[in-house]
Amino acid sequence: MSDPLDFGLDLDDVADRLTGMSYFASVQGIMDASEALDETMPAVPPAAFLGIASETAAPNKFLGGAGGHRQRVAVRLAVLFVEATSRFDRKGDKAIDRTRKGITRMLIGWRPKGCEIALDYAGYRVVRIGDGLVWGEVSFDTAYHIDTAA
Repeated sequence: MSDPLDFGLDLDDVADRLTGMSYFASVQGIMDASEALDETMPAVPPAAFLGIASETAAPNKFLGGAGGHRQRVAVRLAVLFVEATSRFDRKGDKAIDRTRKGITRMLIGWRPKGCEIALDYAGYRVVRIGDGLVWGEVSFDTAYHIDTAA
C-alpha cells in the first residue's frame, strides 16, 4: 500500500516531457546553460525550471463510516525559461515567442501522473530582463485529490 501522503502532481513526469524538447528541468541545468551562453556557444537551447507555483485545497469531504477524508487540490504549475538576448536581431527575432509556444504545445491538454485532469494553459509573463537574459514563465492549471483513510 502506498503512503497516504504520497499524492499530487508528479513533477518528474512533467520534466521528462519537457526534456524531450531539449529543455533542462533543474536549477543546475539553468546554471550550465547560462555558462554556455556566457561562452557564446552556438545553438544552446533555452533552460527551464519546473515547479509548483501554488496549490489551493478545497474543503475536506469526510468519507462516511471509514472516517477518512478527500480533498481536491487545484495546482498552478510554472515553467520558467531563460533565453539570451544576444539571440535577438534588430528585426525582432521571435525566440521568446517560439519558446513560449513550444512549452505550451508540449504541455496543454496532457495529463501528468497523479493528476485528475489535463493541464490547462493559465498564462504567460516576462519575469525579468537583464544581464543579457530574458526570463519568461508559462503556467498551467490542473488538480489532484488527496484521499486518506481513518
